[in-house]
Amino acid sequence: MMAWPQLVQIDWDAYHGKMIENCNVKYLEYANSFQDAIGKWKNHNAAAILDIRRQLKDRLKVIKGVSESEATTQMNLMSSAWTERFLKLVAITPENVWKDVCTGKYATETLPAMDFSKFFPMISSTIPTMQESQLRP
Repeated sequence: MMAWPQLVQIDWDAYHGKMIENCNVKYLEYANSFQDAIGKWKNHNAAAILDIRRQLKDRLKVIKGVSESEATTQMNLMSSAWTERFLKLVAITPENVWKDVCTGKYATETLPAMDFSKFFPMISSTIPTMQESQLRP
């Protein structure tokens, strides 16, 4: 099961970009509303995601005793791994699922469940006690 430390590391622009691309091809009539929903989600969550990532990187520096640049490198590697997994999921998503995704189910059910802004206080309070295994892919 995915947890927020993994979800926050995903390159959402890459993942959502691939989803938008698929909706543009498969369900063009819904593409604008789908893209708008993702844009609103991004605007609402961007600051929280960046702050959580910064805190995770700071925690990684403490756990592993590494420099800022090494922690950045490790966070980038983890982000790449999680993003790649999600992009593979896009590639293997069955055709019948895309209709639900593009016509509103993702926007009304999935995006609200990934409200990092809403959960920021809870997330922020757990970071100081995290272990390295909670960050890895």
